[in-house]
Amino acid sequence: MLDRTHIGRSLRRVTRTVEAGQLRFFLNVIGDKDKAFAAKEAGQAPQVPPTYLFCLEMIDGPEPLDWLTDLGVNLLHILHGQQRFDYHAPAFAGDVLSFDASIEDIQEKKGGALQFIFKKTEVRNQSDARIATLSSTVIYRDPAYAKGK
Repeated sequence: MLDRTHIGRSLRRVTRTVEAGQLRFFLNVIGDKDKAFAAKEAGQAPQVPPTYLFCLEMIDGPEPLDWLTDLGVNLLHILHGQQRFDYHAPAFAGDVLSFDASIEDIQEKKGGALQFIFKKTEVRNQSDARIATLSSTVIYRDPAYAKGK
């Protein structure tokens, strides 16, 4: 069982610069190639889609899931539960974004066999403008319960 004293815990702040080349590559991969190159041709910085923020928070990090291992979670037993993006203001290539995450809640189901970890991340730009709130749920299938313990 995960220790519920972690609820409310702040995680390591991450700061990333939105690089135009990486953003164009991402837009191309998700099928928004025209949008990425239209902005370039117009001399504008491409706008960051909300899903890219989730990637940007983890990109280039030495251990992007270390917050889970710090909780005692075996990464071989996690499932992606849910993601939500509340977009407050646009972000663009060249922006420097800060990601401040915290553990919002830990809940259990099926007598502790399934544990739900709720994480919330506030994203702000270099001017301290609020860009987005990212919410995610990780489901941990505790191997101790699978073995009948």
